[in-house]
Amino acid sequence: SDNHNDPRDNDKNGTASYENMASQAFGAKARVLSSVLVFACCFFGTAGYAVLLRDMLEPLVDSVVIPPEGTGGGPTFSRNLAMLTVILIVSPLCIMKNLTALKNVGAASMASVLTVGLCVAYRSIECQLGFTEQHDNDNSDNKENSESSMQAFPSSMKMVLDAVPLFISSYICHFNVLPIHNELRCPTSDRVTQWVRTSMWPATLFYYVIGITGSLYAKCTPNGEIQGNILLDFDEDDPLLL
Repeated sequence: SDNHNDPRDNDKNGTASYENMASQAFGAKARVLSSVLVFACCFFGTAGYAVLLRDMLEPLVDSVVIPPEGTGGGPTFSRNLAMLTVILIVSPLCIMKNLTALKNVGAASMASVLTVGLCVAYRSIECQLGFTEQHDNDNSDNKENSESSMQAFPSSMKMVLDAVPLFISSYICHFNVLPIHNELRCPTSDRVTQWVRTSMWPATLFYYVIGITGSLYAKCTPNGEIQGNILLDFDEDDPLLL
């Protein structure tokens, strides 16, 4: 009898992983390298979302703990503490053995992102229809800035470097393909194709809609430009965004 373990048996047993695939294709060193790369993607992605979370919590935190004068939208002890508290609360979810256990959490997170996106789109439409206050948009410089925010293509290399990470980070989920494949009851090629399409195309459409509608809000900002985090462009006491 043949007693050796074929790495390809992982696929049959439902234990295939991104690291195993790299190891089979390029050797043991590739397994270590792929693990490091996945860790780096997750770490920096978590750091970015943590900063975004802190910005979203800013109005609520500042209503409880008044920030020092001149702080603006920068970090403070209370804002960082609120951010770390939320991270500690959700950290146990990161040690789940499979992704199926997170299906309800995933649905809730998508609902929350969709809600924020709809709020941004609603405020942008209000802005374009003239239902919100415009900040001196008769000024020629402001008009130019507002129009430049709607450029279809970047006008400088800096703008390219600012935009590329957004496109890349939006679709960094390839290392989850195999774990999800393992958890499918009937992982046929058609089913895999179907869930990939139903995951990627709606997300792409969502990014397009929010990107365009968010850019339209430049008309109602003081300088005619949108910040990297559009939530910072809305009033802190905006009831819709709260």
